[in-house]
Amino acid sequence: MKIIITENQLRKLLTEDDSPDIDFGGANRFVSAMKSRGFSELESIALAGNVAQEVGGTFNSSITQIGGGPGRGLFQWEEGGNRFNALKKFAEFKGKSWTNKTTQYDFIRNELLNNYNDVGFKISDYLDFDNKYYTRLYKNYVKPHKDLETLTSKISEIVFGCPSCGEGESSNTTRKDNSIKIKDKISGISDDVEKKDVPKIKPIDNYYKEIPSDRLGNGGSFQPLKTIKQL
Repeated sequence: MKIIITENQLRKLLTEDDSPDIDFGGANRFVSAMKSRGFSELESIALAGNVAQEVGGTFNSSITQIGGGPGRGLFQWEEGGNRFNALKKFAEFKGKSWTNKTTQYDFIRNELLNNYNDVGFKISDYLDFDNKYYTRLYKNYVKPHKDLETLTSKISEIVFGCPSCGEGESSNTTRKDNSIKIKDKISGISDDVEKKDVPKIKPIDNYYKEIPSDRLGNGGSFQPLKTIKQL
């Protein structure tokens, strides 16, 4: 018996992957929001590629962890964790719900670029939590990169605390694929623009171990050192 498939069916089989169905309208709005808050276009797309993986492609700011669990919102901040508590206090300061999309956009800037301080807001006034590690790590070990795939990978590791999503891991590969798809849909950036003027970046060994475990990622599964090195 012969099995006959169409060219389109064959193409689908050959290109099938684990990427979520991405809401490109939501991705576009997210990228625009990040750019307006101080992130470069490539950083914004790399963040969007990671968010798409975290929230199943929906860009729904009120989403709870798919399949159950403590993850909440665009970055899947863990309920009960310091980062989610900081988001809730930030939302209260703004007079909004933590599920509000604009509030989460502002909080992402607050977390990665502003040491949890914003105009009129300082997290240490509300919680025993004045974490500057994320901003320092982001600025030193994510922001200098100029190619989309490396940015996506570094954001996965540092922002989402996913060292298991290292090179060759399926989740990391899918995040990169998400970023490329989003770039192709919404961006006019050329590969030449992405790859030129790439700076040399100082390597850091086991930078996760430099941060207290409850400061890492969405939950923090790493053992902290007793002393924190200056980055």
